This record gives sequence, C-alpha cells and structure tokens, in this order.
Amino acid sequence: MCLVLDINAFHLVFGQHESFKPVFDWLITGRGKLVMGGSKYDEELAKMRKYLRLISLLKSSRKVVRADDKAVDQKTIEIVRACPDTDFDDPHMVALLAVSGCKIFCSEDERSYKYIKRKNWYTNGPPKIYRSKSFKAAKHLLSDRHMSSICMPCTTLDKAQRETFATACSLVQ
Repeated sequence: MCLVLDINAFHLVFGQHESFKPVFDWLITGRGKLVMGGSKYDEELAKMRKYLRLISLLKSSRKVVRADDKAVDQKTIEIVRACPDTDFDDPHMVALLAVSGCKIFCSEDERSYKYIKRKNWYTNGPPKIYRSKSFKAAKHLLSDRHMSSICMPCTTLDKAQRETFATACSLVQ
C-alpha cells in the first residue's frame, strides 16, 4: 500500500495518534510507502521543518516514492482550469494522486474530500480516503491490494532502520 499524506496529517501519523497509528505501523513495520511530488507539495513540506529528518530517513530506506514533478505540476494546472472553485485549495493533491496512481489519500481536510473523490480526474477511479473517522477500516485500506505500480517493489525496514526511525520520531514530539 502506498499513500499520499496530506500535510495536515503529518503530525497525526508521525505522532502515532491512535487513529493514525495503523498508517505509521504500515509505513515502518509493513510494506507501505509515501508518495510525494510536485512543486506545491514540496513547498508545503519545506514548511514542516520538524518532519524533514523523518522524510529523509524514509527516503534513504526506499519508503518514499517520487511522482514526476513536471507531470504533477502540469496536471495541477489542468485541474485548476477545470475547477476554479475558490473552496478547492488542494488541486496539487488531486494531481499527485492522479499522476502517481496512488490509491490512498491520508487527510483530515474534509473540505477536500468532495474534490478528491471526483472520478473524472483519475484513470483507475478515485483514491480511498484514510481519516480518523475511518481508522477502524484500516485493515481493509492498508493492504497490498491498494499498492500502486509506482510503489513497486515493496520494501520493509530492517530492525536497525525501525529503531533509528523510532528514535527520530520521539525527538519530533
């Protein structure tokens, strides 16, 4: 399973909040990967300075996959043109999901859900949304059947990598 992690959910996943602990566990002890890409996502991530070390550790452990930045940026422009709704402030997330083929979106931004779920923006249907209200369905969502081809091959962290990451997470909190 790979997922796009909305900036608003970083503190929930890496803080191991009860409802997002399954996502954390799937990334650290399972086969999960984070999908990132596009200029806007990178800008937002750069503002989340306290998580940059964690992201760096995940990257070095092959737990982060980059979608083609130019393709994501181009798709963002197309989506903005197609939907100029002023309440829609995450077209870059839709673009990242569409370009990567990622099937899970982890977010607490309820305003974005109606846009994320629009079928016409995706080749293989819209992604599933993992949120605190749906964490009881984690076993259903956090499975290999939601693995996008961009995230292959699947990888798991070895014991030393898990311990390093656990230490880094404890320093963030």
